[in-house]
Amino acid sequence: MPPASLRSSKLFTNSRRTSLTSSPSRRDLKYGTFRELVPDPEATLSNAEKIKKHDHACAAFWAFWNALPKTDHVPHLSDYLDNVPPDLQPNVVIMDLRSVDDMSIRLMGTTITEAVGEMTGLSANPLYSGQSRLAAIGQAWQATQHPCGYVAKRTLRSKRGQLIISGGVVLPVRTDTPGSKSVVSYNEIPPASAGLASDDQIEIVQEFSENEWLDIGAGIPE
Repeated sequence: MPPASLRSSKLFTNSRRTSLTSSPSRRDLKYGTFRELVPDPEATLSNAEKIKKHDHACAAFWAFWNALPKTDHVPHLSDYLDNVPPDLQPNVVIMDLRSVDDMSIRLMGTTITEAVGEMTGLSANPLYSGQSRLAAIGQAWQATQHPCGYVAKRTLRSKRGQLIISGGVVLPVRTDTPGSKSVVSYNEIPPASAGLASDDQIEIVQEFSENEWLDIGAGIPE
């Protein structure tokens, strides 16, 4: 079963929820057994509405990801990398997850690297405060297991104490790495952060808010 902190907390608010089948099938996952959900067409149609709350580039990133060829609702990372628009990739972080509390950075776009420093190949844990770490890794893990995507607002804090609101969209991708699941995360970098000096980079993701699941064809979590 997932840790009690994940089971007992509401990480997301959903405008629409999917319904369970009358005799749901079950599938075993590494951290417990989850009931299968029936995709709700209205929930799928609401993805665009949820993404519209964020930067227009988030909508462009969603449209690109959604057009990729998929197996079981999820595209392969190689198809993503072969086709990702060059104006979007600088704001993307590709992350690998091995468990509900183990997330590392596979590749970090240049815009994100300038804002937070180079972290490719390192653990993502130091980027988050305690509660935001639980949300970031827990939500990304669930997105790979279900599978589904999500949008969120993040409050970022710089080394000098500047607070910046950054929206983003996170979506799963398949890889050939044994025992690892991956997500691609598009991140808004608002103008307020564009002028950060090298000694005033983003230090930590302080808080998550306005979190909403995206139905990519397999329903959304309870």
